[in-house]
Amino acid sequence: MTATTEALYRYPVKSMGGERLGALRVSKRGVPGDRAWALRDEARGGIRCGKRFPELMACSARYSGDPPEQGCRPAWVTLPDGGELSIAAGDAAPTLSELVQSPVSVWPILNPTVLARFHAGNPTAADTAALEGAFDDDAEAVTGRRDLDTFPTFLNELRDLSRGYYDAYPILIMTTESLLHLGNVAPARNLALSRFRPNVLLRTETGEAFPERAWVGRTLRVGEAEFDIAVDCLRCVMTTHGHGIVPHDPAVIADLEAHADNKLGVYATVRTPGRLRIGDAATLV
Repeated sequence: MTATTEALYRYPVKSMGGERLGALRVSKRGVPGDRAWALRDEARGGIRCGKRFPELMACSARYSGDPPEQGCRPAWVTLPDGGELSIAAGDAAPTLSELVQSPVSVWPILNPTVLARFHAGNPTAADTAALEGAFDDDAEAVTGRRDLDTFPTFLNELRDLSRGYYDAYPILIMTTESLLHLGNVAPARNLALSRFRPNVLLRTETGEAFPERAWVGRTLRVGEAEFDIAVDCLRCVMTTHGHGIVPHDPAVIADLEAHADNKLGVYATVRTPGRLRIGDAATLV
């Protein structure tokens, strides 16, 4: 398998658009600064994403400098009307509450020296029900299932506020061939890459529809870094939301189910930290 690094992304605030970068460093914990900020729903409780607040996807976020490997630094948020604010500013929560029409607070990830881990013990029935609630009902209506087997068991056992606010694994990898194949079989859809929010996009020429699926269980070297490919990425209703020039399209999730078994891209963990650059080769090891 021969591949090259086509694009690299970091998303400072969960569910907002992110930054396209020429180079990216990864640590054992993932991409420093990736999904380092999130919104807590003060009406219903819990950290929420674009499934609850789709308006967030019309915002984008960026850093003015490199974030630290642990903890975070303030990110700048561009609002749908073009205005900007610091996510750490006092007016961030009120402004974003007005945007999503519900009270929210702003939460950063925490440095592990301040708050490391909370062991929740074995999950109760209520815990399992709450985890199932992470899957959108619309997605279940299309797929007829909620496949919890694809998510790591530590999600039931740990509450770790020092890791990024990603859903399951710290790295999402996609290929150009997967996106091209999906576009060919569903030509009526606007399948912009921003619907799928990868950290790493690889250009492949394997002739396969979804080449990254064959990598699950193997190690992928990209630039200086190595990734253990863990599982296919199960997709949800967030892929249907509009943002910027990308229109809202409920049929996207149906096409994903019909043509891709509702999966696109692969999740990974970091085996070997290092730096990735556009044009770097990617190889299985």
